Amino acid sequence: MRDPIMGDSSQNGEQKTQYGVDPCGDASYNAIVSVSVIPKGMGVCFMRWTEVKHGRAFTLIELLVVIAIIAMLLAILTPALKRAKEAMRRVYCKNNQKQISLTMHIYAGENDGWFPLNESGNWAWDVSFYTTDLVINNGGSKYTFYCPSDPTKGPDKPELWQYSLIYGQAGPPFHEEVEPDWVSGRKSNFRVTGYFWMLDMAPGSTATKAFQIQGTPKRQWLQKMSEVKNAGSIELTADATLSTDLNPDSPTTSFVQVPGGSYSWNQTYDRTNHVDGLNRPVGGSIGYVDGHVDWRKFESMQVRSPSSFRPVHWW
Repeated sequence: MRDPIMGDSSQNGEQKTQYGVDPCGDASYNAIVSVSVIPKGMGVCFMRWTEVKHGRAFTLIELLVVIAIIAMLLAILTPALKRAKEAMRRVYCKNNQKQISLTMHIYAGENDGWFPLNESGNWAWDVSFYTTDLVINNGGSKYTFYCPSDPTKGPDKPELWQYSLIYGQAGPPFHEEVEPDWVSGRKSNFRVTGYFWMLDMAPGSTATKAFQIQGTPKRQWLQKMSEVKNAGSIELTADATLSTDLNPDSPTTSFVQVPGGSYSWNQTYDRTNHVDGLNRPVGGSIGYVDGHVDWRKFESMQVRSPSSFRPVHWW
């Protein structure tokens, strides 16, 4: 039997899914709905609507709350991530100095206790091509000579890696030169590294160290491992820690914009390896003659260069 309004009676009570249409013609919807059509009396249409809900957009307040939570998490996690990265850099730096110490021991054992001394380059971080060859040939690499906490230094910079060869070259950019491949040429040229080396100049060299080591107890530049007493307390290498002035607490003292030997030539500042977010020194790794490496806080460091010498050297 067919209802003139509701249609076939066989469809009464049947559930249909329609979009935006009211079977009774009285309303329209902007969503897909499930409709149960139930006849009740002639010509009367009753419906039970069940809306199939779709995901709604965030309100502005909800969005702001989410953003605030993310910002809060970043504020908590960012310092922790920075500390973790710096801790990894310190481990890398420590391993660099262990590799250098290992090479010094091997060389001294094969050369009557002598360290590989420089014939040129009189600053504490100047090291001959010959000495860097020794470290690389014993398991190191070009990156062994630079602390990863100092982004301004590395073997990819010819003005550091080949300092004596390209000194005075117009730049930047600076261009690598062909290095001498004979022993005397490699001993007489030097690189600027990221560490202080406590090695003296070779006997008979025309160059002398830039300064004599200051501080207490008294220290000397090293020549022979066999002459070192208390090797566990004598420094062999140290993280570069530099300042423009003797007073570390002066507001005018800088540890990251330190004019040194490179500045007069190419306006490149020297800097301290390990600094905090305010560019204040936090300390450095110290490699000892016996081969172990320790961390020394900046508060425990001493000025090792004469009071009139600039930049100021700390370890």
